Amino acid sequence: MTLLDDPMTLNKRLWLTGALVFTLLLVACNAARELTNISVTIISEEEVQGSGGLPLGDLLGGFGSFDVTESENFQNSDATRNNLESSSLASFTLRVTDPDQQDLDFIDEMKVFIDANGEEKSLIAWYDDFESDQREATFNRVEDVDLTDYLRAEEAEIVTETEGSPPQFDTTLEVEMVLDINFLL
Repeated sequence: MTLLDDPMTLNKRLWLTGALVFTLLLVACNAARELTNISVTIISEEEVQGSGGLPLGDLLGGFGSFDVTESENFQNSDATRNNLESSSLASFTLRVTDPDQQDLDFIDEMKVFIDANGEEKSLIAWYDDFESDQREATFNRVEDVDLTDYLRAEEAEIVTETEGSPPQFDTTLEVEMVLDINFLL
């Protein structure tokens, strides 16, 4: 009796061959999934009432809710809510667009949070070094916050906590938030 005639040896060989083929198929399928990256920019404007206005509090109340799937870059990619792999804040910039004589020094400190139904509100950026004549500020980012679960929600919301005084003039602020999004094809 040879090894090939032994039913146990033949079964072991068949099982090992099947396991090897299955493993190779699994590796090939995962390799075929490609990680793709897009950058999504969301811009919003907010009017802040000048002297005598309300306390700053949630300064960017108008920025509020957004749906990342409505952005042009997202729609022009193969990204969907379901294939998002990871995402982060690439940058958050606040700038005065009007009037020319107003700067950002009416703000002492601003913290930026992201919130969505079912997720805990998370700090994503802050800035606390506003100076006289400064009309634009690129905020410090919190590096270890993955925004994926927030972006999968129907709507995410940007909330700010701001300390300072109302500006001297009615002021238009522009917020530019850039998201770095990775998804699997």
